Amino acid sequence: MGHGNSKSDVERYRLGYPGQEAHESPDQQDNVRFYTNQIRLRPAGLKIDALFERYKKNFYILESDHGYIQWLFPIREPGMNIDAQPLTLFEANEFKNNKEIQKRILFAYEMMLEFYGHKLKDQTTGEIERDEDYKSRYSHLSSSGHNFLRITRILKFLGEVGLEHYKIKWVEFLLNEITVNNELSVTINSLENYWIPIIRDDAARERLEKQFEEFKFKKSSELNGETPVQIVEIDNDSKNKQLL
Repeated sequence: MGHGNSKSDVERYRLGYPGQEAHESPDQQDNVRFYTNQIRLRPAGLKIDALFERYKKNFYILESDHGYIQWLFPIREPGMNIDAQPLTLFEANEFKNNKEIQKRILFAYEMMLEFYGHKLKDQTTGEIERDEDYKSRYSHLSSSGHNFLRITRILKFLGEVGLEHYKIKWVEFLLNEITVNNELSVTINSLENYWIPIIRDDAARERLEKQFEEFKFKKSSELNGETPVQIVEIDNDSKNKQLL
């Protein structure tokens, strides 16, 4: 998965990869078998529960190992690990409906959030907050561009396995960090070209696009010496805000 042609990549994802299902088989079950702890990922040779035990809070290995991310967050596109099977639509449906798999998805997601300096505040809504050690994690994220691609993959994965609301909340949090709190500004191109556009919920995507456009207008006004408009952080608890 690359960032070569953002518009076509995003459109294909949002449309659910038109025509791809015809080339997928119900017999392709590596991702289901891995997520149910039946097979080992390749090439590391670990089952998923063993991976969690070894990788949780081990930021060095989470950064240096480039083969696990395609197994933990499979999407319907090939990745750098040729041993990892792309997710099929059949598998995506199983992921949505299998409670054992959903539990492991949550563990994997929270493990990566911590790696990036974030924390899942509410498992029901998907609301995100900063982790206690966010400063050092933000510093690392800002200096490792390949993690922007990893975040894109994780967001796409969430949308495939029935967790679109998790995707929306994470992107919403990232948007506020960049546009309101002046953090992670180096990720702004990924935010604009991938993280917001791959949201499939039209109302949510348009709302976040509007906030981002207001941010760009504010920056442009500041550069031109004009009085900028104030960017207001998204408030999910306000009854006056439009609900998703």
